[in-house]
Amino acid sequence: MVENEEILKSLPSNEQRNIRSDINIHSISFLHRSAHQ
Repeated sequence: MVENEEILKSLPSNEQRNIRSDINIHSISFLHRSAHQ
């Protein structure tokens, strides 16, 4: 996790936001699928 944070810090802020939103969407969809099994 620390490595990911370091990578994010080195990216432009708009790239950081895109990546964070992608991670959030992925996490939500994963939790949503898990809830329906």
